[in-house]
Amino acid sequence: MPQLSTQISLELPQLAENGALVPITVSSQLGGTRDILILVDGNPQPVAACFSIPDGTEAFASIRIRLAQSGTVYVVVRTEEGLFSAARAIQVTVGGCA
Repeated sequence: MPQLSTQISLELPQLAENGALVPITVSSQLGGTRDILILVDGNPQPVAACFSIPDGTEAFASIRIRLAQSGTVYVVVRTEEGLFSAARAIQVTVGGCA
């Protein structure tokens, strides 16, 4: 089970009028970040994106994802030390998944 970390920044709107294109930005200040995963509860496919972070690269990702309904967006960061996470709730007015 990943432990919560304040060194992960997750930016997304609190309210998405259209779930088809929701902007999300993630950055990790955790040393040795290897992977960033974006997961969405309530979506038909919960894994929205997975980024591999090469050594010496800034651990940053920005993407637009689809959300089927209101729920929680989770970020899991894998480092040399283990798994860390962050989460934020989002309200979706019109779902974007078919």
